[in-house]
Amino acid sequence: DFFGLIMTTKPTDTGAKARGIGTFVFRQDNSGRGIRNFPYSTDLNINPLTYDKMVNAQGEVHNVGEYWTAMLWDLYWKMSDVYGWSPDLLNGDLGNNKAIRLVVEGMKLQPCQPGFVDGRDAILAADEVLYGGANQCLIWEVFARRGLGYSASQGSPNDANDGKAAFDVLPTCIKTLKITKEVTSLINAGDEIIVKLQITNDKATTAQNVVVTDEIPAGATYVAGSANNGGVVSGNVITFATGDMPTGATNNFMYKLKSASNIKSVRQFFDDMEGNLDDNWEIEAISGANVWQPQNVKKYSGNTAWRVSNTADTVANNQALNLTTSRLISGAQPVLRFFHDYDTESGVDGGIVEITENDGATWQDLGNRFFRTGYDGRIRTTTFFIPELSAFWGNSNGFVSSYVDLSDYIGKNVRLRFRYGTNNTVSSNGWVMDDFELIDMKNYHTAACITSSQGDQVCSFAPGKGTIVQSSVVSSDKNVALDATQLYIYPNPSSDWLNVQLRSAATGAATVQIISLDGKLLQTQTIQLTGNDNLPISVQKIPSGMYIFQIRTQNSVMVERFTKM
Repeated sequence: DFFGLIMTTKPTDTGAKARGIGTFVFRQDNSGRGIRNFPYSTDLNINPLTYDKMVNAQGEVHNVGEYWTAMLWDLYWKMSDVYGWSPDLLNGDLGNNKAIRLVVEGMKLQPCQPGFVDGRDAILAADEVLYGGANQCLIWEVFARRGLGYSASQGSPNDANDGKAAFDVLPTCIKTLKITKEVTSLINAGDEIIVKLQITNDKATTAQNVVVTDEIPAGATYVAGSANNGGVVSGNVITFATGDMPTGATNNFMYKLKSASNIKSVRQFFDDMEGNLDDNWEIEAISGANVWQPQNVKKYSGNTAWRVSNTADTVANNQALNLTTSRLISGAQPVLRFFHDYDTESGVDGGIVEITENDGATWQDLGNRFFRTGYDGRIRTTTFFIPELSAFWGNSNGFVSSYVDLSDYIGKNVRLRFRYGTNNTVSSNGWVMDDFELIDMKNYHTAACITSSQGDQVCSFAPGKGTIVQSSVVSSDKNVALDATQLYIYPNPSSDWLNVQLRSAATGAATVQIISLDGKLLQTQTIQLTGNDNLPISVQKIPSGMYIFQIRTQNSVMVERFTKM
């Protein structure tokens, strides 16, 4: 396709113009899509192919080839825009001629059986050989635009489904000062936090009087003497003065913090997924026969975990593990955390996490709310029949923990589900789920900054919301069976809402009251009991302090203390 395009380009053509392949087959003009899925064009509205979408090529050689040609066609026109265009393919030395040479020399330099990253890197190497590396950043920009950027990976060159897209360029192509921050990602309250900072000068000139500052977060204290390279602490800021930095120079800094022993994430709900199907989960066989089920072969903790698998002799599988009871999302930073292990056919079989606000009438994918260990990439449209969908797929190489930000659902009653989809061609171990937890997250998360006397100022946060403090078990680890008149409240303390679980022999009308320790009635409402109740109760309007929560029925009074933060 690429050579057919370059041999037939006319002086009046532009990169944005649609150029079809084999259009005569369907009696289309040259702007039709012909025998390909899209005509070629540098306009992403005309040709939207990017590396992350290649799972939909289904491994068919021409479909896969369209993605590579789209990238090469972008390179051809980018070089033409910079260096000009010549109609002389034999003796010309303008941009289009240079692009053709890069492609041809790249094919000589790439390894046998190349993948996409191999092909990209061979063209970069060809630029070093032919033009002394003059076009390195231009080439990175072109490939990054369609997802074959600096952080992209190709996986196996024999598998068109396992590539991981990235849209970033080579860092040195961005001519600025840079700073990155790395911290201990997960701690118990009271543990030390190691903070690492790295600064780089990728500017074309020396950066003068460079200063690095990092804010010490509230609740944490600096560990005396832990800073290297002359770090100085003043108030809640640590400063490193590094002087002038030549182009290409890199400096590293490290120091330690002591976390507060009383700042902990608050566990609001937890299920270790032990035993058989219980009140917390229900299986939903959307299609296929391999449903979610407890097993004891793979687990993160305890004796059992939930697993769904697929085998090659079954029909396509679409299975869900649904949380049966709605949960009120509350707290300052509500987060879903779960541990899982998966081994699937890359890009084809995979799992997603969904949420419903209307008891299952509609479900929404939570993929864009993961902030640690999110989806691996796009999954084939035919798996869930949802276009542009990403999922967990491939091999997690053991259990990993994933975190989902649920802040958009504060004050809402929701249910969650794990949904797994497969085709019917490859047997795999599937998806294993364990230790499901809802927490009100406490974390340490501040920005580090780099400045120079020339006016540079760049700031950066550590990834994954910095340092997360492990949850404090303030309630039972599971929604255990309650005694006849047992009252259970979580989270406790709470800043806005209480989740009240009650199992009682009493049914019908009851009065809920919140009473101060000196006996003043602050809040009252009437509810209807069913004998097995989960009640959201707002405490947003009462001041901080300790209170008595009381449920009064005709024959009984149930009382529990709680703290409003």
